[in-house]
Amino acid sequence: MFGIPFQGYDYYLNGTGGIKRPTVFRAVWNYPDERFVYFDGKIDSVNGVRVK
Repeated sequence: MFGIPFQGYDYYLNGTGGIKRPTVFRAVWNYPDERFVYFDGKIDSVNGVRVK
């Protein structure tokens, strides 16, 4: 298989103390004729710390 370019997107930034964290993340393969979402998820913690 050959390398397919991909992109990552983050949405809905929330945070406390001036630090913003993404709460939704999507990774997309960019095939020549279409885009294919291969990960679409919600981030609810970072290193064990809950994201509010």
